[in-house]
Amino acid sequence: YDKDGNKFVGPNDFAPDRHGGMYFTCSGTAPGPKIDGKIFYIAKDGTITQKATDLHSANGIVVSNDGATLYAIETDDHRLVEFTIGPDASLSDRRVFINLDDLTHNPVHVYPDGMKMDSRGLLYIGQNPRDVHAPLAGTIFVVDATGKLLRTLDRKSVV
Repeated sequence: YDKDGNKFVGPNDFAPDRHGGMYFTCSGTAPGPKIDGKIFYIAKDGTITQKATDLHSANGIVVSNDGATLYAIETDDHRLVEFTIGPDASLSDRRVFINLDDLTHNPVHVYPDGMKMDSRGLLYIGQNPRDVHAPLAGTIFVVDATGKLLRTLDRKSVV
């Protein structure tokens, strides 16, 4: 539980910031229609506070290299959202960064899972299509800071 009694349901992924703290996602009770994923923050002093709610299966999370933006995956909505990070570790200005279904124009849903950012600010987004035989199974999408798809990595290209 955080300092206000908010429960951690399905802790999933974490991302450190530049201030000795760390954000982490709790997926909630997804998969399913319930939208109860959350983002919490553990401050340097160990205090835990809830920073965002109503995420649909909160999953992978990354703090941008400049420390100004937090990216979080909503697996069951097939997208990444982003927040502006405040000086007090608050999150504001929630917006959709990219929708993987729109990005790939794939005939079946793409379920983003984990992500990492490289030193150039490129996001590497892994996905789990929930069917190992589906198109794009195991594909990693590489996007820039504008959400433009630069390339994909899959079993055939990474041998």
